[in-house]
Amino acid sequence: MKKTSVVIKKFGNAQSLKIEESELDTNLEPDEVLIDVHYSGINFADIVMRLGLYQDAPPKPFIPGYEVSGKILKVGDHVKNFKVGESVLAGTRFGGYSSVVKAKKTHVLQVPQNYTMEQAGALPVSFMTAYLCLFEIGRIKKSDKVLIDCATGGVGSICLQMLEKIGCETYGLSTTKKKFKNITQYGATPILRNEFKDFPDKDFNFIINSSGSRETTNEHIKHLDLGGQLLYLGVSSMIDNGKKSYLKLAKSLITVPWFLSFGFMMNNYTISGINVLNYFDDPKWAEIVFKKLVEHSYLKPSIGKIYPFDQVSQAHLDLEQSKAVGKLLLHWK
Repeated sequence: MKKTSVVIKKFGNAQSLKIEESELDTNLEPDEVLIDVHYSGINFADIVMRLGLYQDAPPKPFIPGYEVSGKILKVGDHVKNFKVGESVLAGTRFGGYSSVVKAKKTHVLQVPQNYTMEQAGALPVSFMTAYLCLFEIGRIKKSDKVLIDCATGGVGSICLQMLEKIGCETYGLSTTKKKFKNITQYGATPILRNEFKDFPDKDFNFIINSSGSRETTNEHIKHLDLGGQLLYLGVSSMIDNGKKSYLKLAKSLITVPWFLSFGFMMNNYTISGINVLNYFDDPKWAEIVFKKLVEHSYLKPSIGKIYPFDQVSQAHLDLEQSKAVGKLLLHWK
């Protein structure tokens, strides 16, 4: 039996992604399951690793991808809570861009009844990121005023839905007014990204920053209320029109904000960050987040576009050039 995968053999642009067939190893560890993949989620971190900027990436060649949905083909000897043929979603520590994947049982969840297989494939990373950012790190409450700067993406749309449910005063940034409807549909106020620096409100309690640049950091800090928090979840400022920008990379490394304890103390704000992969590695957190996912079954992931797996290069281009809205998926069936 063979499997088809998207492979990063060398770092480069979207066209450097290669599609390969290989023999499928069906031998499982006792705590693993084998999944026949229907959909693979695409994340901005996949682009960062394709460009060679992701320090946790395995040695080349490797298969990117953090999340899938599909049906179980086989279970390990110690797996009792899943059965062959069952529909599941799963988090993967790389390897998700493949027609068949292995996953640890702690990283697998039965697809809730109210989700389609497409929605299930869009959930693991987006939900885990949004939940951890807002509730475990941000400790968001109803009275908070929140800004999401990646509001029209997969993570952003989940954040907006969670905040709407709580009843927070929420704002979202967008690169164009054409995407405003993707923000207002969740009860949030849209703001153009390039106009936020002049936005008069200076009382945000929590801001998510997906750029990582000094410019956006300074803009966001100026808009924080006393005791406000800024959380980093990305470094999109290092990428220019779908390519690794050495100029932007150098600028980011040189101008990346340096924080001193005295500055925090005198200005009364908090800076934090998140690497969701570290949480995937911890079975405790995987269990916690999957339980929370079931509790938040009202959430509907915003799926922007579904691409056949052999159009993965185009999918990456659309995401990195800000042409996409919502979560992007690869389809293997």
